[in-house]
Amino acid sequence: MHSKNKQAALSYAQKGWKVFPVTPNQKRPLTALAPQGHKNATSDSAIIEQWWTEHPNANIGLNLEASRLVCIDVDSYKESKTTATRWFQDEDIVK
Repeated sequence: MHSKNKQAALSYAQKGWKVFPVTPNQKRPLTALAPQGHKNATSDSAIIEQWWTEHPNANIGLNLEASRLVCIDVDSYKESKTTATRWFQDEDIVK
């Protein structure tokens, strides 16, 4: 049976995104499996199966550059949230 995190990691890999395991409830790579963190990220389903079978509660990290993704982190508690939301709407990114 697949853990939810394993299912999600495999789904991301199907999109070509490069994933790696992250220590549960933290923001650090699970170095027992991915000693170089984001540099170990992969979309290889066999490796992902192995990682999340060994650590089903591992969080999912993404190597954004290798996955050709961009992340915009808007802190909801800051005034900049309003500005960012307005920009996304103006650019027709968020409805």
